[in-house]
Amino acid sequence: MTPSPENTETLDEFRDRARTWIRANLRPADPEAHIGVLRAEGTDEEELAAVARERELQRILFDAGLAGICFPREYGGQGLTRAHQRVLDEELAGFE
Repeated sequence: MTPSPENTETLDEFRDRARTWIRANLRPADPEAHIGVLRAEGTDEEELAAVARERELQRILFDAGLAGICFPREYGGQGLTRAHQRVLDEELAGFE
């Protein structure tokens, strides 16, 4: 299902909303972090804490309407376009 024009944010509106929310709610990314690498150097406890934080981030992104961007609304997504997902990816760059 494609989103209907009357209920879809423009890319600029979406970018503004995403940027504002990201800067208010997420921490800058740690340039030393091993993104996507489990057990690189840390302990089991550090790994579990990292996984817990990732789950927390997924929940707060979902609650903010910034998860499931391209998934249809009837399946819990936002029903937006791939262009909206690219905008979100650009705005998330440099943040956890």
